[in-house]
Amino acid sequence: MGAALRALPDPPITPMFHSYPGATEGRDLSLKIEVLELRQSVVTPDAHAREHGCLRTPYAALVMPLRLTNNGTAPVSFTFPHEWCGGPWSATDLYACTRDRDDTTEATGGKWFCQQLYQLRERYEMPKVDTLRPGATLKIKTRMDWHGTPSIRGESLIPIGKAATYEVQVVAAYRQREKWHFSVGPLTLVRVQ
Repeated sequence: MGAALRALPDPPITPMFHSYPGATEGRDLSLKIEVLELRQSVVTPDAHAREHGCLRTPYAALVMPLRLTNNGTAPVSFTFPHEWCGGPWSATDLYACTRDRDDTTEATGGKWFCQQLYQLRERYEMPKVDTLRPGATLKIKTRMDWHGTPSIRGESLIPIGKAATYEVQVVAAYRQREKWHFSVGPLTLVRVQ
């Protein structure tokens, strides 16, 4: 499987509706989001996941790494939990919107599919609040084909094994100086082959 990324111009409005109280759109705020190369990876569950979870054998995953940089003058904090295999969906401050891109997308506008975004690989500790100092960068691997848990199903943002072209936009909420903000990443064209 191969993938190619191409940054597109920012859309006039974000496809993501954000409901954090008092949130302000973050294009001119502190957190910069960069989408890195999409790839398929084989994930081997760790010993704890094999013993206590429902993941016992290696599995294929569609991984989209992100680079988050604090360009502001104050620390930012957020919670980005990992995927897991059972129970209700965990609260996250990371979201993504995708839509198929074909010859009609530009003419019709296409329909966006938006969902929570989680880091690759199961973790059994409680999600923690991460803090990013000014000037610091954090790289995380997000799972684009995670489809929820056996008891609470969702849809993959980008299904694995389907050759197609997608538009992707990532939104991250963060807390800075006791207020919620959110940053919208660039609209990125992703080709899955």
